[in-house]
Amino acid sequence: VRLKREYLDSQASSQKRNAK
Repeated sequence: VRLKREYLDSQASSQKRNAK
């Protein structure tokens, strides 16, 4: 589960950066 959360966090961060 921790890995899944880290993966989601990484994807969310990437999307947020892309949103810029």
